[in-house]
Amino acid sequence: MPFRLSFLAILLGSSAAPVLAQSRGFAYVVDEEETDHLFAVDLTSGAATDLGAVGFGGVEALAFHPDGRLFGIDEDSQQVLHLDLRTGEGNAVSVLSVGVEDPGFAIDALGRAWVSSEGSGEGSPTLFALTLETGAQEAVLELPADFHGLAALGATLYATGSDDDAFFRIDTQRRQLVRVGDLVDPVGGQPSLDFASDGQLWMIDDGGGVHRLDPVTGAATEVATTITGCDAMAIPLRQVCAYSVRSDGDGQLYRIDLLTGTAIAIGATGFPSLEGLAFHPDGRLFGVDDQQQQLVTIDLRTGAATLVGALGLNSLNPGFAIDDNGVGWIVNDNPTNSLMRVELTTGAATTVGNVGRDCNGLAAIGTSLFAIGDVGVVPQADLLSVNSTTGAGTVIGPLLNDTLDEGGLDATPDGVLWGLDDLGSIAVLSAATGEVVVIAQTINGCEGLAIPPGCGADELSLQVTSASFDLDWTLLLEGGDPSLGSFQMKGVLSRAALPADLSTLQITVRTRGGAIFSELSLDEKGAFRSGTSSGKLDPKKGALSFTARDLNIGNLLELENADHAGTILVPLDVQILQGSTVVVAASALLPFAFESELNLDASGSFAPKLAPSYTGAAIASSVSAKQGDGDAFDLKLKATLLPDGAGFLLAAERAAEGSEAVVTLRVGGAAPLEVPLEALQITGEGTKAKWKLIGIVPGLKSLSYSAAKGSLSVSFEDLAGTGFPLAVTDAGPALEHLLEIEVLVATAGLPQRFQMFHLLKRSTPESTTWK
Repeated sequence: MPFRLSFLAILLGSSAAPVLAQSRGFAYVVDEEETDHLFAVDLTSGAATDLGAVGFGGVEALAFHPDGRLFGIDEDSQQVLHLDLRTGEGNAVSVLSVGVEDPGFAIDALGRAWVSSEGSGEGSPTLFALTLETGAQEAVLELPADFHGLAALGATLYATGSDDDAFFRIDTQRRQLVRVGDLVDPVGGQPSLDFASDGQLWMIDDGGGVHRLDPVTGAATEVATTITGCDAMAIPLRQVCAYSVRSDGDGQLYRIDLLTGTAIAIGATGFPSLEGLAFHPDGRLFGVDDQQQQLVTIDLRTGAATLVGALGLNSLNPGFAIDDNGVGWIVNDNPTNSLMRVELTTGAATTVGNVGRDCNGLAAIGTSLFAIGDVGVVPQADLLSVNSTTGAGTVIGPLLNDTLDEGGLDATPDGVLWGLDDLGSIAVLSAATGEVVVIAQTINGCEGLAIPPGCGADELSLQVTSASFDLDWTLLLEGGDPSLGSFQMKGVLSRAALPADLSTLQITVRTRGGAIFSELSLDEKGAFRSGTSSGKLDPKKGALSFTARDLNIGNLLELENADHAGTILVPLDVQILQGSTVVVAASALLPFAFESELNLDASGSFAPKLAPSYTGAAIASSVSAKQGDGDAFDLKLKATLLPDGAGFLLAAERAAEGSEAVVTLRVGGAAPLEVPLEALQITGEGTKAKWKLIGIVPGLKSLSYSAAKGSLSVSFEDLAGTGFPLAVTDAGPALEHLLEIEVLVATAGLPQRFQMFHLLKRSTPESTTWK
């Protein structure tokens, strides 16, 4: 009688992915053959902006760490570099222990670095595992050709040969290499590769060609051209890309990374005063010119604007938004203070009602409208909610810390409001209170802001709460193919923005080994069904559940190639489409560990252990700080790292009792204070795990952690640094300040990052105590 093997997985972490590919549009390159400067490149148009000199003359490889740091390999000095995204400046981190030539470079989802080197003399082309901090290298695989382009997806590497157009896939866990095929579209020499966080593989060659690659077939399609001479390229996983027109300057369309302020000029619009910008849900960019009182559409590749039609009403310094139903709205600061509805096919505007306040920025979250009430007869700028039926504006709260005068406003799908004023300040606004936190500076002269559909930093994730696979492994154990089996999953698409009519949607779920099901149509309640699959998507909760039967599980999970030892990382991808448009794209990694030969028990089943998530949520339940002399301060933090302690619980299960963890606390914003709490020893396992400090950490008064509750409590005394004092200085006379806190954990070599924001308050502007 054949026995059945069941997999049961509880995934408490997730890997974020964007909704639309165009929302993650920045790559970073170094033109090593020309100026040795770091450039930001818009992958849609190929436009590039010079960020500054690296300071090293041979940077031929770049890669982003999962925590957002950009690293490079300088061939001339044989050093690992850390590059500043704002200035381009490179700083040496370590010296390579083994010399490399024409290196390829990638950092995978586990934070592991890999570098390839071309063969020279009697040496063969080699792939090395690289320790970034020390430069130590371990040869892991002899390569069949000289590689240059190297990119990581999960724990799998992809590479191109520099001598031909071959395309390869490398399994780093089993140390196996497969030639996928040939690059179909001719490409220039020295191509560099990287994956965007939506799974799209990009390539830039040193001839300036920007290509999309199919990682399954190797087919390459050129979509744009950029600067030449670039042998190194990397794409950050975390971006919030937006567009603006420099209406008080050169009149060009710019693409701006709101997290760093990097701005790329795309091209002239041809209209003198485009001060209102907004994206339609289908991805088209519209603009309002307040000199000519006209509505236009704008080409994202060239910047050129095309007339739609005249508004028919006067609109001064317009705020412009398009809601999720595709309806256009305008507010302005002319004497009528009107809210206007705009017909996007003709440009014609009709008055809805009086907002009651001069306004200069407008954003839509779903179908709700938010506006910036300008400084005028009222002594301060306010955030307003605007009734789309009557036009009436209601004050939510004052814009603390910044007025965003003559600014633009827009929102990401997670409901976060972003603002940009004409002095170049980029800010995040609270839709509940109106509080403003300025996080970056960019070019001045921009009065409009438009964020593409789906754009946002970690705005969407697939959190798999349970997954199970049932299959008959008899044939697999006998050396044949596994038989058909079933797959069940429950999860949450957090903050997914879905249209009201679900019956217009289709859903596809894939693994790297193939589709579990493809383009199944949803009904009006979110249910979908085929002959072998069924499931439901709850639009209110974002809950997704399904069962699929008669699947070749071995092929889907690539188990037929497994050694039944080590770890298998299986990427699960979900796409929701409306026609040919991707409305939602999200992914999660399903990690399984085989600790022995299948690890079977008497019943023929086994529950694999899971690697921890790489990015987690955290809630700060209480934070207090008191400034002392100079930069010294006391700090107390209590936080929960993921609900029910999921993040640390996974780490504790993964690590044996007696192993050590490295924990780093970051406090502050642009120049954070970093406190490494190294050498924390684990006692107990699972929900009984606790942390014990080994040695003395300067300034650390106490530390406690409970895996059962996921609670972390840390207290510092007379801590010296710049993070918190700098953040407080930035707060100025404000009585409230939003403080950014990160906890980074490395347990058993697997990094985790938990980010939280906490609103601190003080009684008076002179007070040095914040709670």
